[in-house]
Amino acid sequence: MRNCLFFDQFPLYCEEQNTSSKGILLFRYLIFDLDGTLTDPKIGILRCIDYALSKHSLTRLDEAKNYEWLMGPPLRDDFRELLRGEKCNEPLIEQLVSSYRERYETAGIFENSLYPGIAELVRSLWEGNNNEFSNRKLCLATTKPLVYAQIILEYFKLLNNFDFLIGAELDGQRSSKEELIRAVIEHYVEEEDLNQYVMIGDRSHDILAARKMRIASIGVLYGYGSETEIRDSHPSFVARSVQELGELLMS
Repeated sequence: MRNCLFFDQFPLYCEEQNTSSKGILLFRYLIFDLDGTLTDPKIGILRCIDYALSKHSLTRLDEAKNYEWLMGPPLRDDFRELLRGEKCNEPLIEQLVSSYRERYETAGIFENSLYPGIAELVRSLWEGNNNEFSNRKLCLATTKPLVYAQIILEYFKLLNNFDFLIGAELDGQRSSKEELIRAVIEHYVEEEDLNQYVMIGDRSHDILAARKMRIASIGVLYGYGSETEIRDSHPSFVARSVQELGELLMS
């Protein structure tokens, strides 16, 4: 397999499975994560978290600290982790989420960027440049509320390049990656072969959820999960860059 690392610990796959004669992966259902995989949302998310903390007179983010670990998990979990040692309760968490969204919906959602090369890769996968890719389905599974994910993809003119989108509800329901992957599989109920699915994400919860659902995974190293985090979660494949992800998925 060119420019990727194969993990033989994964029980379902070997190098000969789901590959073409060109050595590319031939999964039919490509399930993409959003934050840290397609887009870099760091600036907007951190500004909105800081806004919410400030509004409730709580300890604000320290500019000298690294908060990349906040990228990926559900927002409520981020606030719970940040408020360790302070008076933390669920009503306060909900107030913080509400304050976060005050800024996010008007500014933070657009303080975001696509990783270089992602737009071209998504459009190439969607369009397909030969019959080998003609039956592929591009899916999005994000712990971000679905309504925000739709706005983001529309903003970057990629919404029409996805066949199926699934995300969390605004009230926090359906916020685990395992639930989201299950929803994708249930949507394509006619496809019973789990070997046809692959989850593509940048954090361990993407990879671990894929393993629980018995599907393959590609861990990307250009997002917010460290190399150690990705390797320790044992993905089926690893892509160090958007270019390598493209080499895995396309010729």
